[in-house]
Order: sequence, then structure tokens, then C-alpha cells
Amino acid sequence: MHIVWLRPGTANGFQCENCLRDRLLLEQLSAAGHTVSSIPIYLPLAEKPGISVCYGALRFWLGTTWPLLQRLPSFFNALLDNGWLLSAIARLAKTSDPSQGAALTLATLCGAYDPRLDAELFEAIDACGVKPDAFLISTPLLAHQGRLAHDCFQAPLYSLIGGEDHWVDKLGAETKERVWELLRSESLSCAAFITGGMPPEQRLVEQLHLDTRVCLETFPA
Repeated sequence: MHIVWLRPGTANGFQCENCLRDRLLLEQLSAAGHTVSSIPIYLPLAEKPGISVCYGALRFWLGTTWPLLQRLPSFFNALLDNGWLLSAIARLAKTSDPSQGAALTLATLCGAYDPRLDAELFEAIDACGVKPDAFLISTPLLAHQGRLAHDCFQAPLYSLIGGEDHWVDKLGAETKERVWELLRSESLSCAAFITGGMPPEQRLVEQLHLDTRVCLETFPA
């Protein structure tokens, strides 16, 4: 099975429990005989720093904060998506603060960003060379991008889940409710959620109605 996995990169910067979970699952999928093509989102992958990044963090932040910058020419965007530059920024940041990411989270879930970014995602998927049998996203917070890939390539979409409630609850009351609403609607394209062996928090069960959705402990064979 060829799995295309949309994974937020860390560039050897901030590492969370889900980052470690992803790396372990990647090893397990490869050991089981699956072919996994990882597409880094926001930042380069620590173990594969040479792979081009989609939705580069610097370009995404600039374009969302100042929409006029979405009109920058392609060569300038390529500079902003440079892996060395993104890695340097990640090392300086050292952390990930939800209170500073409300606008970016909303933009990610509703597609309020430079539409060229979606086209670049499709190009990255095509560049994998083999038609995907399935898509995997590391978090429902990437459900919009996962849905676009699912709709374009007609392959089932799966989402890992765990800890998103802690992020969303720090976004502020008004933003938080809008994010939950978007998560519920965008994640309807997911064939199943994968818990990675840990039961999802009750808050996630209630907000995403997981009691009515398919939840798996590991990726289906």
C-alpha cells in the first residue's frame, strides 16, 4: 500500500509527543511493508530535511498576516520556503504557543491563504511517482488539506488524533468555538481516526462526535 502522509515538520526544533508518535508509526508502517511518502507541512522533517516543504511556516504566516504578500512572485516564495531558513527559525522559536496561532489555525482549517499553496501540495503528491492508496494526516487540524487531497486523488483519508483539545482550548473563547466547528465539518472526509494506541480525550470525543465515528488503534492493514 502506498500511503501519502501529511506531517508537520519540526526541523529539529520543538518536539511534542505527537512528533515522536509519528516517527514510531512511520517505522511500524515501513516494517509492515507499506510504502510511505512523507510530505512535510510548515517545517522540514528532521529525518528528511531535503524534502520540499508545503505550506511553509514563514510564507504561510506572512501571507495570512498581510494578505497582499500572497501576490509575491514565485521566486520570492521559493526563498521563503528554503529549508535552511525554516530550520533556523524553528531552532530560534524553541516552542509552539497556541495563543499566538489563532489566526493561523483558522486560516489552515478554512483555506484562507494563498491558493497556490494547495496547487503545490498536489504537485508534491504527484511527485511521489505512485498513485496514493491512502492519505494520512498527523492531526485533524490538517483536515482541510487532507480533504483537498482526498477529493483530488480519490484515495481514502485517515487522521491520527490525540491532544488537539489542549491546543484548541488555548485559542480564546470565540476562536475556539469556530475551530471546533471547522474541525467537525472538515473531518467528515476522514474514513477513520487513529488513536495510536491511546484512547482519545473525552473532550475530543464530545467535540468531534467520535462515539459515532470509526476509531482505530493502528493504521488498517
